[in-house]
Amino acid sequence: MTLIAHNVTPMGTPAVPTSNVFPYLHPAHRPYTSVTEANSLVIAGMRFTGLTVNVNAVEYWYKDGITDAHLVEKLQRGLQYIIVNVSRDLLPSDNGNVLVVQNSGVVLTAQITLPTHFNCCVTPQTGYDATIAGGSGVTFDDPNGLVVEEHKMISIGRIANEFIIRP
Repeated sequence: MTLIAHNVTPMGTPAVPTSNVFPYLHPAHRPYTSVTEANSLVIAGMRFTGLTVNVNAVEYWYKDGITDAHLVEKLQRGLQYIIVNVSRDLLPSDNGNVLVVQNSGVVLTAQITLPTHFNCCVTPQTGYDATIAGGSGVTFDDPNGLVVEEHKMISIGRIANEFIIRP
């Protein structure tokens, strides 16, 4: 049984109804049609950091605060495999993923601009290899220029200003 309580404004007129699913869903028990609609109905006094709402069947949350600008999509994704065929820098979007190398001589370069807690894995497929290199100012706990051979997997992580490489 769903209990619905009707708020009453100071003038005595009914306001937006609330229920055990509001503010996750629109008061009419449907997803919000836009972020703007969610922000307009979920008033500041109801908000808290971490509050999740449903916008067009996609979860959004007040991630780092309670202002309208803090309502962002809640990214829930699993591990992704990213195909790499050419040499390139490691990217912030590689974080938490596996780079699958499908060419020989690929050089993956770690830059000092990567997030502090960056971590990804690299694995070359049959017949391929990859070299892990550091850009300007990057230090490794392993020698710069480590070659990752076919069917091997290494993890590259960043803690503070040092990159850690592990099999």
